[in-house]
Amino acid sequence: MKFLIFICLNMLIFFCNCSQKIASPQKCDFNFDLCHATYKGKPIPFDKPLSEWVNLFGKYNRSIDSFSYVWDSIGINLRKSNFSENGKYSNKEKPDELFICFTNLNSPLGKAGKLQFATNYESYEHIIQRNEEGGYVYSAAGKLDLKEQVDKNFVTKYEYPLKIYSDTVRADGAIVANGMSLKEINNYRTEVKGNETFGYWDRDGNAKNERGSTNVKTGEFIDFDIEGEKSPCGIAEKYYFKISLRYTEGVLEYVKVERVAKGKSFYW
Repeated sequence: MKFLIFICLNMLIFFCNCSQKIASPQKCDFNFDLCHATYKGKPIPFDKPLSEWVNLFGKYNRSIDSFSYVWDSIGINLRKSNFSENGKYSNKEKPDELFICFTNLNSPLGKAGKLQFATNYESYEHIIQRNEEGGYVYSAAGKLDLKEQVDKNFVTKYEYPLKIYSDTVRADGAIVANGMSLKEINNYRTEVKGNETFGYWDRDGNAKNERGSTNVKTGEFIDFDIEGEKSPCGIAEKYYFKISLRYTEGVLEYVKVERVAKGKSFYW
């Protein structure tokens, strides 16, 4: 009997330790809060030349256009927005939007053409299905040729990485990981003092007030109670980091981090 109790206690300790490791990982390569953005302990070079990003992450795998760069090997995308210099449009190549992707074109949502930046994407499987439903049946060789064409010519034209980010991100001291629901992320957030929950950033202008909702399935979600203008970074800093989540049909698509000039509100 004592032996059985001993075994049960050890199993309980084991599972508790595992839960703690999952809920609060010891190490995250990406760490973000209002005042800091780091990768493996080094500052992320927001609003600095692309060469400094290459120094930090290594050479990017693809350049989609003049302001979008993809690291397929890591699962991230870097983009230059229209507000890269003190909240004003700048032609200088200083990217300031980082996307950490937990979903890509190989996912069910990607193949269905439902991801935010690939709503016109049509996967190999869907092309085959559409054509067969229309009465055109591919031969085995034809399918092989089409798959090669789609893989090489279509997928690489989109800014979604070929490999999703596989590790955990720490945002405001709380974890964000692949497959986590908004409810799970908010549960972890509220365990950290000072954090509020992420809510829907209502920008669609449909005359329906959904600001802060956690029931919306598709859209961006932010912490409305964090205001960069009043950030604890100190009055010497002229910027803050805004963290947002993109969910598509309830699936976490990416974490986006931006360096925002104080006084330039992105929340409204």
